[in-house]
Amino acid sequence: MFSGKYKLSNIDCSSCAKEIEKSISKIDGIAHVKINLFRKTLTIESEDPINSQVISNIQQVISSIESDGKISPFNFIKERSFKSKLNLLFSIINNSLIEIVISSLLLIVCIFTKDFNFILSAIFAVLSIIICGYKIFFDGVKSILKLKLDETSLMTIAIIAAFFIGDTVDAVIVILLFRIGSLLESKAIHNSRHSIKSIAKIIPDTAWLVLDSEEKKISIQDLNVDDIFSVHPFERVPCDGVVVSGSSSLDLSALTGESLPELVFTGKKVLSGSVNTSGLLFIKATKAPKDSAASRILQLLENANETKADTENIITRFARIYTPIVILLALILILVFPLLGLGAFTLWLKQALVLLVASCPCAIVISVPLAFYSGVGAASKFGVLFKGSKHIETLAIADSFVFDKTATLTNGKLAVTKVHCFDKISEDEILKISASVEMYSDHPIARAIKEKVKFDMLKSFNIQEVPGFGIKAKDEQDEIMCGRRELFENNGFNMESFPNLPFYVAINEKIVGGIDFADSLREDTPETIDSLKKLGIKNITILSGDSKETTSKIAKECGISKYYYKLMPEDKVEILKKIKSKSKKTIFVGDGINDTPTLACADCGIAMGFGSQAAIETGDIVLTNDSIKNIPKAVLLARKTISIIKFNITFSLLIKLIVLVLAILGFSPMWLAVLADTGLTVIAVILSSLPKR
Repeated sequence: MFSGKYKLSNIDCSSCAKEIEKSISKIDGIAHVKINLFRKTLTIESEDPINSQVISNIQQVISSIESDGKISPFNFIKERSFKSKLNLLFSIINNSLIEIVISSLLLIVCIFTKDFNFILSAIFAVLSIIICGYKIFFDGVKSILKLKLDETSLMTIAIIAAFFIGDTVDAVIVILLFRIGSLLESKAIHNSRHSIKSIAKIIPDTAWLVLDSEEKKISIQDLNVDDIFSVHPFERVPCDGVVVSGSSSLDLSALTGESLPELVFTGKKVLSGSVNTSGLLFIKATKAPKDSAASRILQLLENANETKADTENIITRFARIYTPIVILLALILILVFPLLGLGAFTLWLKQALVLLVASCPCAIVISVPLAFYSGVGAASKFGVLFKGSKHIETLAIADSFVFDKTATLTNGKLAVTKVHCFDKISEDEILKISASVEMYSDHPIARAIKEKVKFDMLKSFNIQEVPGFGIKAKDEQDEIMCGRRELFENNGFNMESFPNLPFYVAINEKIVGGIDFADSLREDTPETIDSLKKLGIKNITILSGDSKETTSKIAKECGISKYYYKLMPEDKVEILKKIKSKSKKTIFVGDGINDTPTLACADCGIAMGFGSQAAIETGDIVLTNDSIKNIPKAVLLARKTISIIKFNITFSLLIKLIVLVLAILGFSPMWLAVLADTGLTVIAVILSSLPKR
């Protein structure tokens, strides 16, 4: 199967997009087609390679439905240049405003001349309509010829009928209001697109490749794994890597939403998209630019709206049923009411047109996906990436949260908790000796010890490693032994009088101390759990493969009463299924490869951003800042988004119902119908963009 992504231009109508999707899917060889109206992209999957002939066929389909519609190659680098697009938007707005002003002046003349010269008034009306709505009119004629009922065909029918019954002023008002509403709607949608598009700026176009101590500026596409590149102050890191020389602070706010910079030095991992705020860094690429953190984030955002929420699917089905019903009501007004002697044919023709114009479901069809889209964009600003808009819906109604313990609620790494002294020696001295011996070890225990000690205090030893057990070391004065209990037992030490510890230290064949370790709780975990409880999430559970003692200790520290321990991955899945059966929706939060089955089983899986690649790929939501603290904020955002959608649907249907009833009673003017359509759409679109604010 072959796939391709393309840019669409001059297509804003949701019904047109649906028809284009349907028509392209009928082209031979096309297996799947998807239009993202707000990203202006077309994604296709084909059984055969996508050649120029296939693209030509697709262009013909687009042109037959939307004359100005165009397909072009999707170039992500070009997508990151906003200046030309903003200039284009401003030129469109300026041209539209000029046309609206001229058309409005002609309308005034039309009104003043109507009473004493109808023909002259009609000429001015026609000129006004041509200047302001020629494209709408011709698009409407094409839609009518294809027996397609959309907003352009409804406007065209209304204009023709208004002239037919001699109401030229109403004809101009209809097109003017529609044009003004379309302009405001396009601007609102553009702003929503721009909010996500701006995130694309986190990927630089070029990189400084280091060859033989010289720097060469290259395109990031030419940067490969294991290449050494430099990042100067105030430049962005082009791909993920590890620092091989230099130290600096990195601004990770674009990736994680965190405002505090992170100190990096030799050996530290760095993420693409972060900004170097001070010193020169030399970095070895560990991933190609297309596979790095920033690219993954953008890819997630690109695909976030490909998966529709249940509400969107319901609205689409609703529009298919709703429109034919309205057409039937309009026909009853035209054909039945005059025969019953309830009024003249021209009266009911006008009211039927009002009914058709007011009934257009654009406000709902456009605003619902736009609200989800805005929610996805808003969440990305604070480090929460939704892989599909349907997950916003799930998160909004979730009543159960299930957490993995290690590296989710905890830091995921050992830390020194207590130093035991068994002789006349200080805790600092035990740590100093241990860190000196373990200096070159990458074992989790060694890393924990080294993090507690200042490196300028360390001694130098000759090291002999005992694989799996510990280390023996010597200097000119002392013989040191550090490691597990078994190391000392195997070397003739009597360990009965010493407490059971994971690490002991002996100097000159005498045990002088030991060290305890534990995986510490994340600082923000208790506050996060408390915030979830305040949001009404009462069912919070821990699933852990660790011991009962460790799991219960962590559960108590973060305020969770329900926990399960010593679980294998399959055990976690079974317990999660039981929790799901008693909940509306269940969210699972995890980070490791062993969490992927549980992430997949949950109604919505949240993966830690610095966790395993398998977990990130399986999760429905990714936390780019690798912290759970933004989960409550994401829940609030999801609930706000769904509230806006519900209000839009209710408000739109209520207003349309009022106008429809007035039309049936014969009291609804044409301009009110336009306001009930285009005006309502503008209001709904503006409300739908609120989640990002």
